Amino acid sequence: MTAPIGQAAAPLDRAQGGVAPATWRVVPESSRAEFVIGKRLFFVKHLQVPGRFGGVTGTVTLDGAQPSTARVELAIDATTVDTDHARRDTHLRHADFFDVEQHPAITFVSRTVEPVDAAAGRYRATGDLTIRTVTHSVTLDVQVTPPDAHSGQGSAHIIATTVLNRHDLGLTLTNPVMKVADEARVTVELDVVPQ
Repeated sequence: MTAPIGQAAAPLDRAQGGVAPATWRVVPESSRAEFVIGKRLFFVKHLQVPGRFGGVTGTVTLDGAQPSTARVELAIDATTVDTDHARRDTHLRHADFFDVEQHPAITFVSRTVEPVDAAAGRYRATGDLTIRTVTHSVTLDVQVTPPDAHSGQGSAHIIATTVLNRHDLGLTLTNPVMKVADEARVTVELDVVPQ
């Protein structure tokens, strides 16, 4: 999530009349984090459970002269977890999982970035993801669409994907009846605008 804004400085510059802003703001209304995790019921039936979080906020800060120093800080509102199953969502908000009363936000802070194919807007970013009191380093594959190609109105679009192991983040609850997969596929989609 770090690299696109920084590394895509030239397209952003063109869209903003030659001057890249120092800070970009995440637009919560059109940004979200989604996940898919598998589970097996009674050791027979295999299911894929999709879920999502709204309430994504944050900023991307960059130095136009040194785009590799771009930094992103995100906060995801854990209370908004939604898997289209009210009882399961209530359980996910409790202390067994996200413990939203004590830890209402999931956070991500970038540390490093490397281009994979800068011309195509593809990067690899590494940062610290914190859920409850556990912080774990994660690497994301990132795709950026600059403002002129995305909306023509000054907003850029970022898609970041990764696979997380829930045990790495302290989400270790097990159930003798229902086996939950260790890994979840995660996608974060952000619209960002100049701040």
